[in-house]
Amino acid sequence: VTLLGNSERREDFVREALLPNVRPVLLTWRGAPTIHKRRFVDNHTGARMFEIYLMQDAPLDPGVESELADHLNGALGDYDLVLAAEYGHGLFSPRTIALLSEKGRFLAVNTQANAGNRGFNTIAKYPRADYVCLAMHEVALETRMRHGQSRELVLEVTKRVRCPRFTVTQGKDGSLHYAPECGFTEVPALATRVTDRVGAGDAVLAVTSLLVAHGAPWDIVGFIGNVAGAQMVAELGNRATLHKSSIAKHIISMMK
Repeated sequence: VTLLGNSERREDFVREALLPNVRPVLLTWRGAPTIHKRRFVDNHTGARMFEIYLMQDAPLDPGVESELADHLNGALGDYDLVLAAEYGHGLFSPRTIALLSEKGRFLAVNTQANAGNRGFNTIAKYPRADYVCLAMHEVALETRMRHGQSRELVLEVTKRVRCPRFTVTQGKDGSLHYAPECGFTEVPALATRVTDRVGAGDAVLAVTSLLVAHGAPWDIVGFIGNVAGAQMVAELGNRATLHKSSIAKHIISMMK
């Protein structure tokens, strides 16, 4: 479920990018463009130089908000896992967040901090979740402590949102996982080639949410999540799609 504008809509591009088993619900934000982020990349080094955002930076239209609420009310009970990937550009209003927190059977959440939301998109907006997956800089933003110890910052976040399970990605330092009943688990990074970090956190969120919802041990959650992250950082942008078969082959090659 996502939101497209009625100008610069790019719906054909969106549908062509989705795998056949994804059934999108594409709501329309009237009077706004589809969010479009254009990155300018150095052709020689591949380094990102700057980016331009095209988007409507305003509260969600009440009519669209009601349309989204009606859809969620009818759909949330049908799913074992509800994954909220929030980029902080208006779709997730307080009403929507309250609905997800109340009715999501197993709610997994990421609140991404990026140049377009300027620090306003933090996890404390959610009164409840079953699993939270954040990058360390997003944890630091929530706690307003840039230089604290990782574990101390995670424990501070657990006081602000009612959630029993956390994953924090730390780039080259791997991932940190926490649950009150077993404490912290640390898993090293597994990337051997880093081309572009875009999409890595989304991949970790998607894969680990499935594993946590199934009750997998934290070392397995971290290991497979970091394999998924390693595959994404090896490619430019989001042009590669994760597949079960590619993850399995990656794991088998590591074990040889």
